[in-house]
Amino acid sequence: MKDLLLNANALNANNANNANNTNVNNVNILNRNLHQLDIDEDDHDDVYIQEEPDFGVMFDIDGVLARGTEPLQAAVNAFKLLTDENHQLRVPVAFVTNACNRSADKAAQIQSWLGIDVTPDMVVHSPTPLKIMEDLHDKHILLVGQGPVRDVALELGFTNYCLLDDITDAYPLLDMVNHENRKAVARGYVEKDFPPVEAIILLGEPIKWESYLQVIIDLLLTGGKPNQAISTNTEVEQIPVIACNMDLTFMHKANMPRFGHGAFLVCLEALYKKITGNELEYSRLVGKPCEIQYRYGEHIVNTVREKIGYTTPITKLYFIG
Repeated sequence: MKDLLLNANALNANNANNANNTNVNNVNILNRNLHQLDIDEDDHDDVYIQEEPDFGVMFDIDGVLARGTEPLQAAVNAFKLLTDENHQLRVPVAFVTNACNRSADKAAQIQSWLGIDVTPDMVVHSPTPLKIMEDLHDKHILLVGQGPVRDVALELGFTNYCLLDDITDAYPLLDMVNHENRKAVARGYVEKDFPPVEAIILLGEPIKWESYLQVIIDLLLTGGKPNQAISTNTEVEQIPVIACNMDLTFMHKANMPRFGHGAFLVCLEALYKKITGNELEYSRLVGKPCEIQYRYGEHIVNTVREKIGYTTPITKLYFIG
């Protein structure tokens, strides 16, 4: 893990452009490796696990293992090749997704789909590598997303975060797109003391995009102090922005792809560019296809290998996505 942390500290936004250099091999090569294990789908026998595999597999989830909440039968069949007669893994695997959720919830869902034991640490969500970026954990950070954001923050190790409602509660004048809020403010309001926001972490697409876009822009223009007027004499340094998951769209049950977190990022970037004339700078990017995501997945695959009890080093990794 120490080497992974050193690599993470050296990575920056440019990693997203280099992700295609990751050693991702095609399914035909994986099939050859599986056949080397003498796997017979109709019969499991101890003879088949006499030789430890020297490879591991990382699986995407959405569109690979399932579509929406329904497992894909081809994926269920494929995992029969990777398990023994007791449904225990014979090949070390990790599950890598650009979604953002509680790892325990996703592990339980995958387990119900595939009928194998899946522990929370085998699931790598888009923000999971933030666990090792400890320089962020104690900063006062705005977390952007939806669902169990507070649980995710705890899982990642953040101790001093805030949510959008915390900021708009302290500064009622910020969110004026909602006309009902304008009426409420007209009846009177009180601003509260609120510490400056030191960084913004975009976990996933939020709801109420207009409110998030407004407040995030406010924070970027004011150095994290949205109650202060913008100075025309000094240039305010942009506070760090960390984005998880740049997928523009994703497949669900609809016939056409749905907007993903990347669509929200496009809106944020366009607004920032239109208002400031500058490109929005990301201090770090995590999630596929960033290198750190695959490196973290590699670490998990090796951990699973050790749990299985294998001693043969992994020399090849395959990503099915």
